[in-house]
Amino acid sequence: MNFWTGLILGIIIGWLVEWLIDWLFWRRDAEEAQQADLVAEERLAAVEPNQAWEDRLANAEQDYQTRLRAVEADWQNRLNLNEQQWQSQFVALEDENRSLRAQVAGPALGLAAASPVMAALEGNEALDLPDEAIFIDEAVIGDLAEEDTNLERLVFDDFDQARDFGELGDIDDDLAERFHLAGVDSIDTLAAADPTILSVATGLERDETESWIDRAAAALPSIETTAAAPAAAPRDDLVRVHGIGPKYAAVLAEAGILSFDDLAQTTPDQLRDIIKPSVMQQINFDSWVGQAVALAHTRSNRAGDDLTQLEGIGPVYAAKLRERGITTFADLAATDEATLSEIVGAPAWRRINYGEWITQAQLAAGGDAIALHELQSRLFRRSGDNLNLIRGMGERSATALQAAGITTFAGLAESTPQQLDEILRGAGVRGGFDYEAWIDEAASRAAGKRIPATRARTIQIVPCPQDLSAVSGIGPVFEERLYAAGVGSYWALAELSDEALTAILDAQSFQDVDLGAIKASAMQLAAETDSLGRRWDGTPPDDFDRLPGIGEVYERRLYEAGICTYAAMAAATPERLADICRAPAMRTPDYLAWIATAAQLAAGRSD
Repeated sequence: MNFWTGLILGIIIGWLVEWLIDWLFWRRDAEEAQQADLVAEERLAAVEPNQAWEDRLANAEQDYQTRLRAVEADWQNRLNLNEQQWQSQFVALEDENRSLRAQVAGPALGLAAASPVMAALEGNEALDLPDEAIFIDEAVIGDLAEEDTNLERLVFDDFDQARDFGELGDIDDDLAERFHLAGVDSIDTLAAADPTILSVATGLERDETESWIDRAAAALPSIETTAAAPAAAPRDDLVRVHGIGPKYAAVLAEAGILSFDDLAQTTPDQLRDIIKPSVMQQINFDSWVGQAVALAHTRSNRAGDDLTQLEGIGPVYAAKLRERGITTFADLAATDEATLSEIVGAPAWRRINYGEWITQAQLAAGGDAIALHELQSRLFRRSGDNLNLIRGMGERSATALQAAGITTFAGLAESTPQQLDEILRGAGVRGGFDYEAWIDEAASRAAGKRIPATRARTIQIVPCPQDLSAVSGIGPVFEERLYAAGVGSYWALAELSDEALTAILDAQSFQDVDLGAIKASAMQLAAETDSLGRRWDGTPPDDFDRLPGIGEVYERRLYEAGICTYAAMAAATPERLADICRAPAMRTPDYLAWIATAAQLAAGRSD
């Protein structure tokens, strides 16, 4: 066989192999298409027999196109929202970076930035500002107040250590770094440094080192004079107002608004003319004015003891006490529990121990720091029971109860179902659990009684199914089959036996279905959504796609909140829908349109 004969045979053999491979792939695709046709025929067979095939296909095509457009619109909205969020976050980070650079420029800026923090926090509660203007959270405010206190202490008590080399002017970054490594971080320490030691530590010539020491010593008296002289009233750091960054602060300064008092006396319309926001920007100028009023109002209310040093008292409660004239530890120690309860006005479920406040105040007023520290250490270390052991209680419910002061089985046993439901709903957790069972089990655990491991979990029947397509391995087809079988919750799916689940899914032989993975994913979702023990009552939900602006995310949140029918939607209020959907401010849905459309659809069905 010569070369050309072998080449020709090789080409022929290669072509035959390629043809065989193509034929095998074509056969597999034909089988899949045939299987898809069978599934389509089964679905079409479920339609009314007297409907024409052309109408069926047209309806199916229209439904497909509608769903495709909805999915495309939903993803486009998500992409637009993500882009807007990233842009806003980037701008916020740039503003924060510029703000931080401005604050570390020197002690003067530190002094200007130190005082407004606590003033802002203490004044919000007193002036009854709108909720959207100032967000009050005891824990967050406490952290900020502590940061403000530390900053004040650093600025006022340790002023000598805070001086940099700003008065010398021409020290470059390299020389400043050398001084820093040698332990010289201020003009004071530079003026008192030994020339020989500093020369060796920095690597500079002795003459140059002596020159810098002499310049520092000459600059020191002017600094002392400046520090001792009464400072002119500094302009306020308007960046402390939520919503104002360095850019807006500069624009306001150009307009002559330099302090909180200036800003408080400005109307929202005047601010809008000064800032000139774009059409896309939604700036709450009323909030700016309200915060400025609070900051200006509380600037002088700093006298007396720091009541936030007592365990259980944050800036908000401290502000309420100061408003009623309780400004020192002695004042608080002389107040009875009933008066404190009336002043603070906290809801009963917070379970505040005012007696502990009074005891701490007595020790603080008497100067017994050791006893006060020991008492506060005991209060801080005091821990509760693991409420997650209560059957039917998930992590979110346990966290909400602990935040409300119910940290032990005994405390839970003393609660009422109404209190528990109020706490959970106030924390954004859907209520309706078997609170009586929780209370009974908590009483048993508090008494040290053994809880049988085989005790049945509390079952909660709900009118709306959960989104089973979120379970790993469950698609739209399997989801519909589960709904048809009455399985509408993660918990119910996880509790199915392998035989029952196999019968419901009715998977084809070529489908690789991992039943164990499906049930494990369902159980995990049940725990994450605090829906252990939940079952669906089988009420068929309505198609919310007919309501304008409802996508997959909003629909899932509405279902979790128990709104899955037109009647339930029509009975809801815009405020409740806003709490459930948690829509971004720039894309707020038309809740009134949802309610009106749902009412029409529900009325048409009843007719």
